[in-house]
Amino acid sequence: MTRVNFYILQANEVVERHRFVCRLVQKAINENNRILVATSTPEETSLLDELLWSFKPESFIPHSIVGEPDTEKVPVVISHTSDSPTHHDLLINLRAIVPPEFSRFKKLAEVVVQQTDILQSTRENWKFYKDRGYELTSFKI
Repeated sequence: MTRVNFYILQANEVVERHRFVCRLVQKAINENNRILVATSTPEETSLLDELLWSFKPESFIPHSIVGEPDTEKVPVVISHTSDSPTHHDLLINLRAIVPPEFSRFKKLAEVVVQQTDILQSTRENWKFYKDRGYELTSFKI
């Protein structure tokens, strides 16, 4: 069964959410995971794509956007529309809803910042997972 973790940041800026995702991705890559980051919009996909290239000048995070060539060869893919069947270790959900493919992942991460809309959607996601019997863990960051 998928392990579901909520990372609750005290920040209220969305940029802090994205920076935390980059750190989470880096840690997961160091543990040899294949990661799908589920974004909400094409703009968020593009922003996260740029941030993964630049957030740490001394590190390189190989990644791609779903639909680009050779997506299956990189450890991290980003998508606002579809799934990547070759990435199944960690799903980082930045969407307001639970992605339909979440249960095939070993782990799922929801990243929360102190914005009303994000707080509301992640509370609804928490209830969704809990009602279905998933083990939930929260970390205050």
